[in-house]
Amino acid sequence: MKKTLSLTLMTLLLCVCMVFGLTACGGFTQDDIDNAVNEAKAPLNEQIAALEADIAEKEAKIAALEGEKTALATEKTELLEDIEEIEAKLTALETEKTELLEDIEEIEAKLTALETEKATLKEEIAALEEEIASLTSRVGALESEKAELIRRINCLEGDHAWRTSYDWSDDYSDCTATQDCTRTTCDAENKLTATSITVSGTTLTATFDGVDSTTIDITTIENVDYIAASDSSGKVSYFTYTEAGLLSWNTYAQTNTATNLVLLDDITLTLADGVTSNWMPLGNYSTPYTGTIEGNGHTIYNMTIAPENSDYVGMIGWMSGGSIKNLYLANVNVTSNNAYCGSFAGNIAGTLIENCGVKSGTIRQTSTGNVRFAGGIVGQANGGTIVACYNAASIVNRYTSGGIVGYHNSSELNIIGCYNIGSVQVTGENWGYTAGGILGNFNSTTHYIKGCYNTGSVTSAEYDGQIPGAIGGKYSSSYTQSAYNYYSSDHSYGFGQTSGSTSNEGCTKIINTASAWAAAATEMNKALESYGYRYVVNTDTATSSTEPLIIEKITE
Repeated sequence: MKKTLSLTLMTLLLCVCMVFGLTACGGFTQDDIDNAVNEAKAPLNEQIAALEADIAEKEAKIAALEGEKTALATEKTELLEDIEEIEAKLTALETEKTELLEDIEEIEAKLTALETEKATLKEEIAALEEEIASLTSRVGALESEKAELIRRINCLEGDHAWRTSYDWSDDYSDCTATQDCTRTTCDAENKLTATSITVSGTTLTATFDGVDSTTIDITTIENVDYIAASDSSGKVSYFTYTEAGLLSWNTYAQTNTATNLVLLDDITLTLADGVTSNWMPLGNYSTPYTGTIEGNGHTIYNMTIAPENSDYVGMIGWMSGGSIKNLYLANVNVTSNNAYCGSFAGNIAGTLIENCGVKSGTIRQTSTGNVRFAGGIVGQANGGTIVACYNAASIVNRYTSGGIVGYHNSSELNIIGCYNIGSVQVTGENWGYTAGGILGNFNSTTHYIKGCYNTGSVTSAEYDGQIPGAIGGKYSSSYTQSAYNYYSSDHSYGFGQTSGSTSNEGCTKIINTASAWAAAATEMNKALESYGYRYVVNTDTATSSTEPLIIEKITE
């Protein structure tokens, strides 16, 4: 405190001296005065510097606050704009709310009206249900009356006759539609005689004396073994439903070999104890079968054929002309001790066999003699066409055999789009005992084997260089026209011949894969599709390895 006062007094003194120009004042020199002044200025300078720094800091804060003020003003403007926009939206929503409330009121009014209408409809429905109940009662009474009228009409139109012997030259009288009618159970009055019967497909039309024609779809008739009717030319057709009906046709056609057959269901044949055969082949060399057989895609099971001393053994013994279509045989068993045997026919001449197949079974020749032919479809062919057929049965024979045809004798033969997956075995040791997957052998006559394949084993006894063929047991460029034929890699040759010669003319050995067979189908269909069929890949894994392709009808 004293020092500070001294300095202050000294400073004042120096100032007086300096004011009055005193160079020496109170014994102080100029240096003393300068030093005193500098010493007095130092804290003032420090205070001034501190004040300037404080001023600068405050100015910076003022500048920052000014920036914040400007930003806040901008934000305020934006917020005011947002508020205006929200207020506009609120106004719009209020308008929409008002409109929705008006719509709700309108809907509620409609709902109220619908509830009223619903109540009215319920009352009307209740009234209608009462009326329906009354009508149902009346319908029941009318149905009873209708049934009685139908019974009487059926009698007049001969419906009872379609349920019995179907001998349309006989007279029948008043019977119920469900009875097995005979003349002995009918009233002698109202007898009628059919004056004409025509058959078209599965539709039978009958005309009676004094009664209009009546048409019946025979597939709808139940509890019937068969229907036998004549067409406008007098040719008889049997429409069979059961084993009894099929056997009735077999018996009738033995002496009436032009009688047609139409299957309307799958049929299983039974074999009585101690009996070796349940079927008698139709037709022979002098009186061949000439009718037509339509299978409608049905199958005959367990046909067992073992006749005594018959030269021609099969479902048909000898067939001339006519046709067999859309029929399958399963578990067929054909045994012959004589000449020619096959599942469908022992011999054909100019016959068409189309879309038929042997699903399983055995064809066996037991004779030790020569010239004994066996085939999966036909034993011997004297011309004809076999198209879209297959064989899965096993063939065992001492002499020439083939998976489709055993032997081709004369006239042009066409084997188109057929395949064999059954085994073909020739056991005899002699020249000319040949085996083929499709055709066993031929006798210098033109034949066409096209679009066929074989995966079944084909074997023959080793004799004089004879070699079995996957497609044919023999080949001749003069008589055999072969194209688009395939066989699996389990075989060595398409055509095997006598004396060790072979040929692959028109045949291709194939690796047994799905892709390879799919490509083969494209080629084989060049021959098959013109007949209305085609090969497709078999997708059943249980059978595709042995039956890689199957045949289907072209329907589009």
